[in-house]
Amino acid sequence: MPLFAMTDNKYRLQTIIFISLVLISLIPVLLLGMWVQQNSVENEFKAVKEKHLIIANNLSREIQRYITDTKSAFDFVHAIEFSPTYTGDRQKLLNTFNITDTCIFYPNDSSKNIFNGSSCDFDLSSQQRSLINNNSSQTDSDTHLSDLTSIDGRPVFLISKALNNHATAVGILETTYIKQSQQSIAFGERGHSMIVDATGKVVAHPNKDWERTSKDASGLSVVQKMMQGQTGVSTFYSPPMQADMIAGHTSVPGVGWGIMVPQPVSELIDNTNEVLYAVIIISLLGLSISTFLSWIAAKHLAQPIERISRAVASIATDKISNVSTVKHHANIFIKEVDDLTLFFNKMINELKVTNKELQLYHLNLEKSVEERTIELKAEIKQRAQAEQQLKLSSQVFESANEAILITDKTLSIIEVNPAYCLIMDISPEQAVGTQPNFANLSDNDPVIFESMWDGINEHGSWQGEVCGIRSNGDTFPKWLSISAMHNDQGDVLNYIGIFSDISPIKSAESRLKQLAYYDQLTSLPNRTLLYERIEQSLRKISDGDIQTAFMYLDLDQFKQINDTLGHTIGDSLLQQISLRLSQAINVTDTVSRIGGDEFTILLHDVHSKAEVEMTATSVLETFDEPFLINDIEINIGTSIGICMLPDDATSVHQALKRADMAMYQAKSNGRGCYHFYNLEESQKLNDKIQLQQELSHAINDNQLFLLYQPIVDAQTNKVVSVEALVRWLHPQKGLLTPDKFIELAEESNLIIDLGYWVIKQASAQALAWKDSLGFTLPIAINLSAQEFSNPELVERIQNVLLSTGTQAEMIEIEITETSAMKNAYLSTNTIKKLRGIGINISIDDFGTGYSSLAYLKRLAVDKIKIDRSFIQDLTTDDTHIAFVKLIIEFSKELGYKVVAEGVETEDQQNILKALECDYIQGYLHSRPVTADQIIERYSVQEISETETDSLA
Repeated sequence: MPLFAMTDNKYRLQTIIFISLVLISLIPVLLLGMWVQQNSVENEFKAVKEKHLIIANNLSREIQRYITDTKSAFDFVHAIEFSPTYTGDRQKLLNTFNITDTCIFYPNDSSKNIFNGSSCDFDLSSQQRSLINNNSSQTDSDTHLSDLTSIDGRPVFLISKALNNHATAVGILETTYIKQSQQSIAFGERGHSMIVDATGKVVAHPNKDWERTSKDASGLSVVQKMMQGQTGVSTFYSPPMQADMIAGHTSVPGVGWGIMVPQPVSELIDNTNEVLYAVIIISLLGLSISTFLSWIAAKHLAQPIERISRAVASIATDKISNVSTVKHHANIFIKEVDDLTLFFNKMINELKVTNKELQLYHLNLEKSVEERTIELKAEIKQRAQAEQQLKLSSQVFESANEAILITDKTLSIIEVNPAYCLIMDISPEQAVGTQPNFANLSDNDPVIFESMWDGINEHGSWQGEVCGIRSNGDTFPKWLSISAMHNDQGDVLNYIGIFSDISPIKSAESRLKQLAYYDQLTSLPNRTLLYERIEQSLRKISDGDIQTAFMYLDLDQFKQINDTLGHTIGDSLLQQISLRLSQAINVTDTVSRIGGDEFTILLHDVHSKAEVEMTATSVLETFDEPFLINDIEINIGTSIGICMLPDDATSVHQALKRADMAMYQAKSNGRGCYHFYNLEESQKLNDKIQLQQELSHAINDNQLFLLYQPIVDAQTNKVVSVEALVRWLHPQKGLLTPDKFIELAEESNLIIDLGYWVIKQASAQALAWKDSLGFTLPIAINLSAQEFSNPELVERIQNVLLSTGTQAEMIEIEITETSAMKNAYLSTNTIKKLRGIGINISIDDFGTGYSSLAYLKRLAVDKIKIDRSFIQDLTTDDTHIAFVKLIIEFSKELGYKVVAEGVETEDQQNILKALECDYIQGYLHSRPVTADQIIERYSVQEISETETDSLA
């Protein structure tokens, strides 16, 4: 009887568990099905509405363009007196636009064919003549298009134009092109398009009866909306389709026609039903699996109860020796059952092992004494090592050149090193017990103070530039690093601060900024600073409803003056022009010199185009008075190109390019004037979008390839590495250079995939070169700011190295100075990770960005690449020589190698060699070449070296 009751309880518990688990699985399945059905219907309708409205608008623009071009062609044929020899060409032109017959109707009801002078091939009804005469009586001479009418039983349009002799030229415009446009749009099983004229008559429709008879569809609600000029999406019942339809509709501007793109609603419902059926099948399959698993789980949960009951019965009869532990299943999910099984087994095991524990106690005691003796010896050794390490740390603390201070958790100084006392001009006794300077940054930006403590609290450390204050009150810039020391419980025990006086670095940085941001001849902002001002203006524009005008000035005939009077006179002239331009504008605006005789003016917060024209006129007037230099009167003018931000340009590149285009238009207009940028942008935008899409396919279709430009030793001319440069062999446009598609890639986020492709190709090529050449030829790869800030960058590079078998020293990574300085903290971490796996880092285009020497010191890179803009004028501009010399000396001080880009002449190389530049790159030694040409170059180089060795 007890066994039966136990077994009966077992099955009841198992059944309850099974039913509960099945119900828990069933409810989410039902909710999922309802949610999928609702969202499928909503998403399908939303997608169809957007698609139909886009198609209707596109078809509307196409019909509007066709009508406009047709009127222009008709107007052209009748507006000019042509020679009879051009009769065939005129007729061809009209036939091109489906104008089949053209006649002239006179007030006396006579008519004639305009091409052969014979009688007209068609006649007009009285109503049609009345409409034509009404149009002819109007004072304007515009070409008119009638509503849909009938000639010889076929639906057509009448196109007419009043002539000077009170006659009217009338042509028959067939509906062929319009029907073809309508027939080109079809989707689904019965999706189509429909075109009606301004009176609601059907011009083009899949129902040929409606089309042939010009069916009056004005009774349909959606047609009435189109006749009223409304654009949108509507539902209605279609008699010819005998179905409820959903349609995107709009009107054709200028003619009042209506265009709609309908599709049966039933097709949309069918699409969503397919999704629902799939969800139901998957849900039933999942429910079946969950039912089977629920039964197994219920069975395993109930079994331990039976076994424990039997074991307790045995204990009650004093048969402890016969009791065994209950088998415990690790997959039991009911805590009470799990605990009961564990505690029961624990009790049984404790009873059995008690005697064994007593026997093992003495053995364990002896073993513990022996182990403790060994531990004490190890502790004594560790203490000796710790004392030695502490002594070494003390020596480092005392001899460090950087200031070091240690505080308690309340920020009171407890110890400082000699360097701290020297920099702060204070004795150790005066410093100990006081609050350190980094505890109160009242002389610094509060944001820095907040950022510092956020970094310490979140990461345990912080570093950055702050303003230091010596004991005498003098301030100085310092680079400060702070770390928090914690105990085992995570509580702060001490703070350690390390800083250095970076006044010399800041002084050098200030000189570098003056060289980098201002023109040395005129003291005006140069191209780099101009770019920053334009970017600032664009950001300000995006925050409010204001405009900025950008003027591009090019002096007229300046080269002639420079060549005839000399460069000294030319420089003085540029200085006087700079002064006049600065006086002609407001102090809030910016005058820049960006080239030899090229100036720009950035007008902030302009309110109208007229205001810009007044300023442009004022600038031109400043050139009316001759310039007097060394008793020589010089007359010179300028041409001005103007673009408006943001209407004409939304980036620095666009502003320069479009203002430059406008300036050249001003020159072509006769010089000495200004011209506003004005160009249809729609086609360019379409071309840009298409090129972005084609670039996506090009990455996967092997349309891209790499060229390699050698980097040579400045002293020996030996190739030491190459830079990978991507090219695109477009199927239609031919060879495209990076300036044609890199910006598009950055805007569309394709730059990540493009960069990944370059890394894989360059890695594989580096490995191939090592096999063929017998040694490693590193390949430098450029990374954009987007790629460098990608958190997956290091992992991706590691995966490429692993998959291709390429060694880390075979590739180098180049990042621009601007990219590295945008987020110095992130850049430092990324560079540290890349160098950690053995990859060398170069700073590209140095001198064109932030040029922060203090941050550059913290980046710890391998090479600095001087931008080509400073190399081009190296032989003619002493300022550039000084700038390059400063970069080389600073780089060598930090242990960086220096590469000069854009070297094209022997004179440039000789100057760089004299300045002890390490490497050079440019057309002087090689243009970008293929991988095979690199191997040929090395073969020639090896032969030359062999001959030199034999001669020696």
